[in-house]
Amino acid sequence: MRQRNTTGSAWTVAGDTPQRIEVGGTLDHSVLLDGWSAIDDEPPTRAPMPDPKPSKRNAADTEGGEPQ
Repeated sequence: MRQRNTTGSAWTVAGDTPQRIEVGGTLDHSVLLDGWSAIDDEPPTRAPMPDPKPSKRNAADTEGGEPQ
């Protein structure tokens, strides 16, 4: 679970390689730690919408003069 240190002080997490997590830093840990906030770094995946192209009718209406 990705989580952010919102405790107000740095934490040292023990393990094979101890890590010091500063305030605002993130950690991937199996359970939510006291005073930490769960975060979701991965925004939902959505295909980008194509840019709308003007239709020939709209393009003709905007070419000089008044719209027909």
